[in-house]
Amino acid sequence: MGGRPIPLAKGHCYDLPQCFTHPNREERVMNKDQLLGNMKIAVGRLEENLAGLMHDQAHLRHAAQLQQAGKVQRTMGEARQLIKRSLKQHLSA
Repeated sequence: MGGRPIPLAKGHCYDLPQCFTHPNREERVMNKDQLLGNMKIAVGRLEENLAGLMHDQAHLRHAAQLQQAGKVQRTMGEARQLIKRSLKQHLSA
């Protein structure tokens, strides 16, 4: 690609070299909790679709629990990132 990056959701772009050289690159990096939370949500959605096809209530409940656990873990990661960023700004000021 070249030229202008194609925008994704909230500050992300497809033009990876530009993303990695951007001055606010730190905001684009997910921490471990955010990554694992997003993975749990994705796996939960996949399991939910499969369980819906099989009409399996037990797997539907498990999929919903997995998605909720992923949302909690992702939120914890976002909070951790916000605290880290705030401390960094406070200490540099």
